[in-house]
Amino acid sequence: MMKTILTIVFSIMTVCCLGQGFNNNEKYDQQDLEFLFAKSGIEVFKFPFKSKTNSALNIIIEEYVNGNLVGSNDFFEDFQPMFKLLDEPISFFFPPMNDSVSQHLRFYLTRTPGGIKISAKTSKIERQYTFRSKHIKLTQTRAFDYIPKFIDKKQPLFVFYGTKKKDLLSCPGDANVEKVIKMYDYLVVVYADLLKH
Repeated sequence: MMKTILTIVFSIMTVCCLGQGFNNNEKYDQQDLEFLFAKSGIEVFKFPFKSKTNSALNIIIEEYVNGNLVGSNDFFEDFQPMFKLLDEPISFFFPPMNDSVSQHLRFYLTRTPGGIKISAKTSKIERQYTFRSKHIKLTQTRAFDYIPKFIDKKQPLFVFYGTKKKDLLSCPGDANVEKVIKMYDYLVVVYADLLKH
């Protein structure tokens, strides 16, 4: 008798518990994702590249304060210690590009109270970089307009920029990096670059 009662109670609890939190079978679409990213304060940048050379993609991130370079990050160099621990060739993590299939660089930016976090991702690996800009009042991001699909040299992709002043001058998408560096009190420039194996 006790076994029967426990079985019935367990069955009722299982049905009640499983019924909570179920959603319909509709898949998330682009509108859902854009809404979720915006509500979470995440900006997404995605860039496809091809190459006629046998090179891999690398990411360079430079930080400027008052027009002066104060820091630089090299995605490939940051992973050098890992290559010694892993039993895979470098080309597994940084595969050579070709001229028929695009490789993508993806960036996910999250604003923090004291700056920004940039998660950089290739097809195989990712890394997060943190930049502090507490003294900056107004900030914004902007992708450059002139990014080619075929990469043959170091190419600026986007900037995170800011000013200490009360007004923020909008960054033109067709500006070159040298001009943009002089326009703002704080700047992070993200580049795609070629990596020779």
